[in-house]
Amino acid sequence: MYRMSQSEYTQYELAERRLQELRIQHAYEIQQAYDDIHPTRSAFDYGIGSIYSESVDPVEYAIHLIELKEGHEQQEKWWSLRAEAFSEAYKKLTFQEQSSLSKFEYGKYQERQNVWNRLRAILEEIIETKPELQRKSVSLDLIDNIEEADMQIDKMSMKELLEDYWDKDEEKFEEPKKEHTPTENFHIQPKISVFGVTTYYLSPEELEEYRSGKKGGTRWFTYSDYSRMKKAGMSYKEIAAEMGIETSILSQRVRAWKGSSFKKKSVGV
Repeated sequence: MYRMSQSEYTQYELAERRLQELRIQHAYEIQQAYDDIHPTRSAFDYGIGSIYSESVDPVEYAIHLIELKEGHEQQEKWWSLRAEAFSEAYKKLTFQEQSSLSKFEYGKYQERQNVWNRLRAILEEIIETKPELQRKSVSLDLIDNIEEADMQIDKMSMKELLEDYWDKDEEKFEEPKKEHTPTENFHIQPKISVFGVTTYYLSPEELEEYRSGKKGGTRWFTYSDYSRMKKAGMSYKEIAAEMGIETSILSQRVRAWKGSSFKKKSVGV
């Protein structure tokens, strides 16, 4: 006779709710994945003075979508089988037993507990006939192999442990050197990405023109700009008007500037 643990029973009891949550989450992830598909495009980062050229590899992204959908289907199937099994067991209870579970009346704890035990027994009988629902036993050989692998890892040196280590943050951006010209570029090829990214750096003069709005877009204001206007006697409303924003937005920016240790860093409006 198959015997289930309490945590295993809880999985069956909450399977239907978890299944509904997953379907909503997966629908959002699929929609987000399709929204991320785009032609080659450029984006500006005024903070570090760079232009990004992004493009999607059709083959790599198609594989990504297929693997994403397969992962979703596998998760939903796992919970769906358990939700169906629990529903089948619940339907085998009498109407009175089902009512006792839905109504938590005072003084009927033992009655509800007896029904829970019966429901669990019915569920165990159903799982007994469906091997795909049963726990998978772990062989002792596998445990021995894991312990052996742990021992080998413990004996490895730090150099061996970090042999295949790759720091994505260090590879993502490179600081521009002084001798760079606007025509120079860096080709950055992420090891784990479906996007090809090329970074172009602007000269300090061009960067300042973009920040000031002389080359289009919105002027970027800093904490220094705010302090200068404040010392000049301008009111909150006048400063907000000068920046082209609402006073509520200005309040948020001021709180962010004052709460940051990088007050000299430009913050876009």
